[in-house]
Amino acid sequence: MNKLYVYFLTIAVFLPTSFSFALGSLRLSSYRVVCIFIFIVFFSKILKTFRGGFFSPQVLICLYVFWVFLAITVNHGVGYAIEAAGVHFLETFVPFIAIFMYCSSTKNIYKYVRFIILLLLLMLLVTIPETLTGFNWFRTLTDALTGGYHSHIDKRMGLTRSLGTFDHAILLGVISASMISMAFFVYSFKKAVVISLCAALSLSSGAMASISFQWILITWSKVFKRNSKKWMMFFILFLVIYISIDVLSNRTPLKVMLHYLTFSAHTAYWRILIFEYGIQNAISNPFFGIGYNDWVRPSWMLSGSMDNFWLVNMVRYGFPSFILYAGSVLSILVSLFRLKVEDPDLLKLRRGWLAGMAGLIVSASTVHLWNNAYVFFNMYLGLGLALLYQCKRSSGINK
Repeated sequence: MNKLYVYFLTIAVFLPTSFSFALGSLRLSSYRVVCIFIFIVFFSKILKTFRGGFFSPQVLICLYVFWVFLAITVNHGVGYAIEAAGVHFLETFVPFIAIFMYCSSTKNIYKYVRFIILLLLLMLLVTIPETLTGFNWFRTLTDALTGGYHSHIDKRMGLTRSLGTFDHAILLGVISASMISMAFFVYSFKKAVVISLCAALSLSSGAMASISFQWILITWSKVFKRNSKKWMMFFILFLVIYISIDVLSNRTPLKVMLHYLTFSAHTAYWRILIFEYGIQNAISNPFFGIGYNDWVRPSWMLSGSMDNFWLVNMVRYGFPSFILYAGSVLSILVSLFRLKVEDPDLLKLRRGWLAGMAGLIVSASTVHLWNNAYVFFNMYLGLGLALLYQCKRSSGINK
């Protein structure tokens, strides 16, 4: 995979969706166009990437996309499903496999990580003045070129929630926060702080949750760096805290955690309600979900927004879709975590990716991932798979 295709895709993900055109009823954003091009040009090479058995991440991702097609067909008919599931395939599998194919060496992984971090550092040229003044010069310029439109949502702490180059502050926050640990372990503390600032300027609960969790992981790894059982200790400590909250508090541990991961008690309470009614919808429609139909909730819950990416998957496409997609994520994460790596360069990359993915998982539990953030999540997943293959190769494991 030529790096130009991957870099074009990454730049396209960092652009607002107003960079798009209509093809009938289909809206082709810049990253969708690049994904179509990559799939056509590299189709034969993509087929050769399917190795590692039936439960390999590549296969699980494809099964997930196929199940989404079935779920949409059941809920909306095959005609609608071909277009909707086709777009879902473009935004799920193609970014995932494109990054995996390009990052076929440790050198390319480093190059790609450096490129993303550079884009985020440049993002501060937009986000800092935007947060302080409310004026986004980049979106104003691109809107003039594309006929797009941008608007800011509610201020927090007297500051504007920065959009950066995206359509929504959440997109900026989730994408930026995912690279904090990479910046720390691969480069320096200073770069990690700057990337944290970029993410924090979104003033998004999902971003703040990811930032906090990653810095907890970073601190723990440094304080107990000579202790081989440090992550077992971390897990036990988490269980102790969880059980203690459950015993001592009149609220569930989930409600307590949501209260501290969000900006207000009202926001936390609303997310709890969304989860409670959302999971009821998923249980009522366990196999194929409800598709893109409106979910059942009390009449006073006017907004249909569901601030939980994993829950959205369950509700829309059923539990099998969640199991397949989460299974692909966990298979990479657990395999990388358990693998013994001696190469110092790969070790730094592995630590950065694992903590970053942990942050993304936390973010996705408090916000929905859509458009740019969803595509980026799959690119990050492909990066993890490429890293896994390099670590196995370094350790003398062929598969």
